[in-house]
Amino acid sequence: MGVFEFIVGMVGNIAWPATALIAITAFSKPISASILRVRTAKVSKDGLHLDLEPLQRVLENNASPEEKKLVQLQSVVGDGANASGAYTLYSNRTIVVRMKVDLKAMTSSTDLVLPISMANEVTSVQVVGDAKVRVTALSTSLVSIAFDAEPEDRAVELIVTGL
Repeated sequence: MGVFEFIVGMVGNIAWPATALIAITAFSKPISASILRVRTAKVSKDGLHLDLEPLQRVLENNASPEEKKLVQLQSVVGDGANASGAYTLYSNRTIVVRMKVDLKAMTSSTDLVLPISMANEVTSVQVVGDAKVRVTALSTSLVSIAFDAEPEDRAVELIVTGL
């Protein structure tokens, strides 16, 4: 056997493992994400049976109506934060904004700029804290609130929900 025949034989033997290694490396994130969605795996004479999480069953159109609703309500599409507060965007297009608000002493109102603009409208504003806060105006990017003036600074948290 000559050198050329040896090289051809080696390339032929290495081609498929090299291709498989390149494919696994290139698709490692999607492969690992798919593996993490598997709840249980069973191997039988009929083949491989994988029990997947509800999200995967929804994507494959094999989910029950309850699972579809659960996935739709709970799937987080994105989130972020800036100086105004933090927000979470859900797959049903709901945006939830959490803002810590300092109510300054001897003031009775303030305007708050949301960290993300609502596409359509603000649907609710909840106040967490001991101050009595009233919403006086709403827009897709601004919440105006009024409160009783106090001699000391106070803090509340606003949870703003919108579409």
